[in-house]
Order: sequence, then C-alpha cells, then structure tokens
Amino acid sequence: RFAEQLNEIGKQLDRERQTEGQLADWLEQIEVGRIQATGCMTRGEKALEGLREDLASLGEAAKGAPPELVRKRRELNADIAEQERKVGECRLLTLSSDELSERVGELRTAAQAERLLARGPSILVLLLNNLHNAPTYLAATRSFIKEHAGLDNLSGADWLSLGLVALGAALAGRLLRSRRVSLAAPSAGAPAAAPGVGVSLLAATLHYAPRLFAAIAVAGYIALLTPPGGPVPFINVVLYSLPVYLFALLIIHMVFAPKAPVRRLAQIDSPHAHRMARRLRVLALLSYLGYLLFSTLFAEHLPEAAYLLTRGLYAALLFMNLIWALWLFARIRRQDELRWLGLLTALVLVTSLGAEWLGYRNLAQAIVLVIAGSLLALGLLTLLTRLMHEFYDALEQGTGPCRLRQRHAKGERDFGSNRRRTSQCHHRRQLPGTQSNVSRLWRQRAQLRAALLRSTPHSVPPA
Repeated sequence: RFAEQLNEIGKQLDRERQTEGQLADWLEQIEVGRIQATGCMTRGEKALEGLREDLASLGEAAKGAPPELVRKRRELNADIAEQERKVGECRLLTLSSDELSERVGELRTAAQAERLLARGPSILVLLLNNLHNAPTYLAATRSFIKEHAGLDNLSGADWLSLGLVALGAALAGRLLRSRRVSLAAPSAGAPAAAPGVGVSLLAATLHYAPRLFAAIAVAGYIALLTPPGGPVPFINVVLYSLPVYLFALLIIHMVFAPKAPVRRLAQIDSPHAHRMARRLRVLALLSYLGYLLFSTLFAEHLPEAAYLLTRGLYAALLFMNLIWALWLFARIRRQDELRWLGLLTALVLVTSLGAEWLGYRNLAQAIVLVIAGSLLALGLLTLLTRLMHEFYDALEQGTGPCRLRQRHAKGERDFGSNRRRTSQCHHRRQLPGTQSNVSRLWRQRAQLRAALLRSTPHSVPPA
C-alpha cells in the first residue's frame, strides 16, 4: 500500500504543479510511511538473524542425515529466503521514500521562497491609488456598518438591559476590589519578601474586576440576544474579544505596575517599570485593533488597495511601538547579554517594516510571526522559572501564610530557622505521603547547596 502511495505521489509531481499545502501533506504522509517501513526492516532483520541461528544450530548438511533434519533444514532455508525478500522490499520502500521526500522537500522549499519573495504594490503606489478612490472607500465602510455591524439587531430595551447588566457587573467587581488592600497586604511581622505570583495575580484581578466583570457579562448577554446562524455581527466580535484585551492589561499591571502594597514581579526600578507598562498597554491596544481590522468581515469589505494601505500603516504603528518597547528593554538590561537580544529584535523589525512597505508582505508577516512566537516562548519560560523559584523557596524557607502565622504566634524572629519543623495547622489536612515528599525534596536541595558550597574555593584573608 505504501508503495502504491509513493507511485501516486511521484506521478502527480510529474503531471502538474502542486501547492505548498499539498506538498506539506505529502511530506507528512511519506514520513509516516517511512517510519513504518523502517520498523518493518528492523523487525525483519531480527527475525532473519534468528532463523539463521536456528539453521546454524542444525549443523552442516551431510549425507545420510535423518529425514526430519533434512525437512527442517529445507523449511528454514525457505523461511530465510522469504524473510530476505520481505526485508529487501522494506529496504526498497525506505530508499524510495527518502528519494521522494527529498524531491518533495526541494519543491516545497522553492514554493516557500516564491511565496515569501512575491512582491505586491509598494506603499507609495497604494497611497496614490487610494487618493483617487476615497469616496468609494467611504461608501464601502457605510455599507459594512449598515449590513454587518449588528447595531440594528438590538432594540432600545435590549440596549437598556445591556447597560444594566454592565452596570451590575461593574458594581459587583467594585465591591470585590474594595477588599484588595486586606487581601494583598502582608501579615504583621512577616519578612519583607517579594510577592508570589498567586498574590500578585489576585491583586491585579481585583483591581481590574469592575471592567473585567462588566466586559464578560456584556459579552455573555449579547451572545444570548444574538440568534444562531449567519455571520457573527461586528459588535459581537468587539465585545467577545474585549475580555481578552482586558486580561492582557491585567497581566501588564501585575508584572510592571501593581498598586501598593503589592510589589511588581519585574525586578526593575519604578521609572523603567512604569514606562514599560505604558508601552505594553499601547501594544495591547494596537493588537486588539489589528484583530478587529484584519480578522473580521470588515477586512473583506474593503477594496484591495485600501486593505493593503491600511495594513501598511498599521504595520508601521505596530512595529514602531515594538521597537519603542524593545529599546527600553535594552536600556533596562544594559549590563546583561539580553540587551543585545532586544537590539537585534528591533533591527529585525525595522527590516520587516521595510519589506512590508516595499511590497514583500508575506516575508514581513513571516518575520513578525517568528518574533512573536519567540517573545511568547521567552515570556512563558520566564514565568515558569519564577514559579519554580517560588516553589523551592517555599519548601526551604516556609513562607506560606500558615507557616508565617504559626511563627508569629510563637514570637519567632528568625524566619529562616527551624526549617525542618513540620507545619501543623488545625484548619489544613495533608494528604498521605505529602509531608514525606516535601521533606525529601527539601533534603535533596539542601544536600545540593552544601555540595556547591564545599566545591567553591574560599579566599584566605591576608594576615
């Protein structure tokens, strides 16, 4: 079956030109079949080795051997010949799949290069074309608002009920926000330590609770009012994506600009932290507007020249804001090797903007996707590292609320002592085996730290 599939792919390659997506599907199919053929060859070679050992165990053929021995030798020789044929077929499939995979890969690389280097009209040409067609674009925008905005789908009573729902959710969030200071404030007598991610997230959520609750309530309510079927109205898309935008602001607030007494998670000084927070808020707003412009029906109703011009101007705003934020990042990490990462990323963004304006839009989009994915992976790695540090610090130092209350009740001043003492809170029940696992992890880290201290050379003070 795999051989027939390889022959069919080869015929289609010779017959007509294939798209990049079809070539990618063929590469995946060939790789799956090659894995199966390789496994078949490996299993066949093992079986062939076993048959040869069985044949060797019968000894050399001699005249006058018993008929049973002759018959067994003949059967083993036939099995060996059949197994060699199967192994040869599997090896041939492996070689054929390698050759075809190389051919398809070359064609796919050529298709990708052709797509990335495809050039459209430059920004100057688009400006000149759009100056003569401005009335047409205004008429298209009015038509889109009338047909797909969804403003006429709601009656006056619906708008009133929508406002009441938003007001009620905002008031509920404001009531919860009034407890922010009592929830985020450290306990009396606790050491001045950096806050945990959980406490910072709780404080930031309470700070944004009125807006976040109102956005979620309005999005859910308008979803109930919209009848199923047909395209989603533009007003629904705006309200559905609004909680995501507010959650992005919440994360920026938590990391760079939380309200007192909660400390920010980013270990930088206050002026730089507030500047970075402002720039990231602008970036979040531009991302939200870009989603509404280019991922909804609005982009489909714009003429092609207007769409490309809007994309070019939006790319300029987005890239300039990213470069603005990366330049500040480089200033913050002035004594760190990560400074060059920010500067290099900013240079790549400038190159991407130039490619967008010159007409190489696919190339510019690919560069932006790579940069966005890299920055997202770096952020997730940083968050995971912070969470692991907090986990091990809690195991070693006992900085949990239960442990701090117990120490404060006993009047202990040395919050780093008695680390091996078991926490005994009457309101918390531990699962079986939890304490032993925590103690084992703490002992492993203590042993590792002691080994590192012993391996570090100590300087001898001068006499």
